Amino acid sequence: LAFIRFALFLGAALLAAFAAWDRIIDAVGAQTTFWIRVGFLAPVVFLCGVILFFKASHRWIEPIVVTASILTICAIAVICAILAGGYNVIAGGAFILIILFVYSLLPMRTPYYLLFCVFTMIAYFVGQAFAQSYAPGMPFINLLMIVTTLFVGGAMIVWREWNARAQFRARQEIDRSHQRIEELLHSMLPQDIVRRIQAGETQIADLHQEVSIVFSDLVGFTELSRRISA
Repeated sequence: LAFIRFALFLGAALLAAFAAWDRIIDAVGAQTTFWIRVGFLAPVVFLCGVILFFKASHRWIEPIVVTASILTICAIAVICAILAGGYNVIAGGAFILIILFVYSLLPMRTPYYLLFCVFTMIAYFVGQAFAQSYAPGMPFINLLMIVTTLFVGGAMIVWREWNARAQFRARQEIDRSHQRIEELLHSMLPQDIVRRIQAGETQIADLHQEVSIVFSDLVGFTELSRRISA
């Protein structure tokens, strides 16, 4: 949870910092994209990180993360469409940076990542439709890079989720084993001795200055033990 909050804060800072990128590409269009980045996108992503400080939001971690990711990719598509030649110069790289950031720093399960992929493709095609200009062949090149990056990210997401589930099952089995061991120890030894064993004590020998030993016999016990189980 702390890592996700850090990633969201870092993402907000980077989104604002890349306003300098926009100004290099198109100084006129950057006046509009600056407010999209700094006035809307970066504060929203930062707010998502702040929300995760509240305990009530912890059950909604993945929806919050995927919402921030989708808003980011849609805003980047708009920015690339506004900048002169945005879909000719930076669109592919910008989309790839966002995708890399999402699948490496914002862990989510496969269904949420697939939702992000769908919105990424929609945002790309809509933004390109409104783009001012782009060189012949650039739509295909950008699309190829974006789809490839999404596929690589999807493979990473699936592997990470499978590994997490395997670790979870292993921890469950270890916990069950520990529980069986404790039950066995408690069935054979006094609770105080079990506690000392679990604390790491290996040689348990107590000294008692005075003890009493009681010998007792149950009448008919031999015959009784023949008729019933242990």
